[in-house]
Amino acid sequence: MLTGQPWLACRAATRYHPPKLISGTMTMDYVIWGGAALSMIGILGLIWCIVLAMGAKRSGLPDDQLKARLQHVVALNLGALAISALGLMMVITGIILA
Repeated sequence: MLTGQPWLACRAATRYHPPKLISGTMTMDYVIWGGAALSMIGILGLIWCIVLAMGAKRSGLPDDQLKARLQHVVALNLGALAISALGLMMVITGIILA
């Protein structure tokens, strides 16, 4: 138990600790930034799926052709969602292991 100067313990707990270096590079920065880039690619893919689906709805196609086009969009949507999820997993893994 600290007596007399409790502010000293708080100050020591909030001191900045620089990231550890291995062979001159930061350990998990590449994983974190790579995951962030992968997540952004996935989010852009999701936005592209929204644009494709809106274009398909507005095109005035018959029902069976519209259904086929939207099935293609759903497949792209799932792929983009998976890429975004993998990127977020990389970010979380990098933060935990840093």
